[in-house]
Amino acid sequence: MNKKKFIIISGPIGCGKSTLAQFLQALTGFKIYDENIDNHPLIQNFYKDMKKHAYELQIFLLGRRNSDHLTIANSKEGAIQVRPIYEDYSIFAPYLHNIGAISDEEYEKYKTVFRIYAEKLPNPDLLCYLRTSPNVIRERIRARNLLYEGDLLKQDNTYLDDMHRYYERFFDGYDLGKKIAINTDNLDFKEDRRCIYDLVEPILEEIGIFKK
Repeated sequence: MNKKKFIIISGPIGCGKSTLAQFLQALTGFKIYDENIDNHPLIQNFYKDMKKHAYELQIFLLGRRNSDHLTIANSKEGAIQVRPIYEDYSIFAPYLHNIGAISDEEYEKYKTVFRIYAEKLPNPDLLCYLRTSPNVIRERIRARNLLYEGDLLKQDNTYLDDMHRYYERFFDGYDLGKKIAINTDNLDFKEDRRCIYDLVEPILEEIGIFKK
């Protein structure tokens, strides 16, 4: 089963994007394009000091996601991209600009680069948004205990709450193709692998691979 389809998976840290992508790959044979930058110095520096490293990180990710998107477009294989370029443009860049981590000049440069890239990018077949509440994300961050994510748990840090609002707005406004939102608050992919099948079925149904 490897019809040429392009699925993008979106959602905040700790929502289960990579786990879902792996299950979809096992059922479809689609290739995964995952950001996988948890240990990259840029992401670690960003969480320590967002304002200092925000623009550098966003430009790096914009180029990387554009490259992956073009590779998918030119491939004959089905693909699953974890965190699409549209997520950066609609969520992270405007958020960082709004809090002053990216200057007006940097933001205009960023948007110009995105528009140049976007003109050549074909639309995905499906956006899959893993909706997860901020408090659940906090619990999962505590459980995985990554040092560089520790600041996100501080009482005065509103980043996760802000991200939730931006993700909701992104999903509501997304109009490049089909979309599906899945609430993951009560799902534990690691402890109960059976629950993942309940997620995968509607996704495959949306792109016409599985039909009841």
